[in-house]
Amino acid sequence: MRYEQIVATLVISLLAGTLGAYLVLPSRDSMAVATHIETALERVNKTGKLRCGYIEAPPYFVKDPNTGAYSGLWYELTEKIAELAGVQVVWTAPTSYATVIPDLKAGKFDAYCSAIWSGAKRAKEAIFSMPLYYSSMNAYARMDEQRFIGKLEELNKPAIKFVGIDGSMEQSVRQIEFPESSELSLPQTADITLMTESVATGKADVVISSPALFDPYDKSNPGKLKKIPLARPLRVFEETYMVLPEDHALRDFLNTAGKELLSSGFVEKTLQKYEVAPGEFLRAKPPYEDAAGK
Repeated sequence: MRYEQIVATLVISLLAGTLGAYLVLPSRDSMAVATHIETALERVNKTGKLRCGYIEAPPYFVKDPNTGAYSGLWYELTEKIAELAGVQVVWTAPTSYATVIPDLKAGKFDAYCSAIWSGAKRAKEAIFSMPLYYSSMNAYARMDEQRFIGKLEELNKPAIKFVGIDGSMEQSVRQIEFPESSELSLPQTADITLMTESVATGKADVVISSPALFDPYDKSNPGKLKKIPLARPLRVFEETYMVLPEDHALRDFLNTAGKELLSSGFVEKTLQKYEVAPGEFLRAKPPYEDAAGK
């Protein structure tokens, strides 16, 4: 074969291979379409519905056992967000503190919507909205208890029994702050009021709780429990919405809506409605100052 023919054959083969590869390989646009996974916010926009998970815990979220009607602080906040955005909230699934992240991953709801305290352990698997307000966590004991007055270290002993629900932040705080203490562990399905009642009946010595959860019990059961006087709250937590890490666009939507609720005064009005005693809810400052610096 002549030299010129050999060169021509090679060129034709190379061109054919390049053209074949071009025809076989999908375009960048078609690859993007094939690999796109619908986000939670896209699903909300397409369906006009925000699917919310919840835990029944007064005053945050309450379901009437007779009528099935919902009420509560975070029910009202979430419904107002939906009203402003022109979407519908579908309260799809009750959950628990131990299963809320697995349920979120399983797609049972788009967001957890009845207030959750952000923390490092949860942040490994989820992201949180801006806080609409804050809650402190304090320790409570029986009214006649004298061992712990002003002595935080007295709580960190094996003889002292805390009560906590499996997977709850109260349980996590006990494990970090008082690792030498013992614990009465309640199942994740237990009513949250059973924690305070367990201390009142002597099954445990101490319960960690926020004022918003403790004060309604104290109002109905005066003289049973008291706040242990300590130099500081055990924790101050942000009260937030929670979504999966990939759903940052939905988180941004909830942040924007939350700012609107704060600046309009709706958060303050709703907090006052559900506050049993002043100081239960620690306010989040609006993201601005007026001319007087207030």
